Amino acid sequence: MSQSRLTESELREGIVLCKRKIKKLLDDAEILLFNNGDIIHALGLYTFAVEEYGKLVHMTTSQKKDDGNYYLDGDIFRGHPKKFELAFTNLPNECKFVFALIASGLDRARTVKFGNTRFSITGIGGVAKSIDFDIRMECFYVDWDKESRHWNFEPILETTELAIAIDTLKSLPNMS
Repeated sequence: MSQSRLTESELREGIVLCKRKIKKLLDDAEILLFNNGDIIHALGLYTFAVEEYGKLVHMTTSQKKDDGNYYLDGDIFRGHPKKFELAFTNLPNECKFVFALIASGLDRARTVKFGNTRFSITGIGGVAKSIDFDIRMECFYVDWDKESRHWNFEPILETTELAIAIDTLKSLPNMS
């Protein structure tokens, strides 16, 4: 595993920049939510903020080594899974999504669980998904699943629930 060596001042600067980026992503998601923008694009921006929050957690929990430097997992800057895992381990339930996605042509039925609230649209069969890189791609791109022989679909969610998640993430103690 590769590591990135940072001095204390470099790490502090990275933490400030990361917080700033998270806040900008959340602000832009709110602009879409409250100004007739596309809620799915707002969700996509929110996934970027969640991923950056995972990076922030990694940086803020790093320990100084004997040589006075901080060594960060190299995957924290390029890979997605570790950042999402760190974010989900540290975020409150209000900031977490779980999607049960059910494909059935253009009228795909889905159940969305957001925090402790569940929204349902009737359908048959399904696959559970949490907020991750794949969900982000589904928010922004049209893609064909050759195995299921279906076009990808956009998640369905309520504006209020996404707004609560954004507000909760913005107000976390380590975001100030």
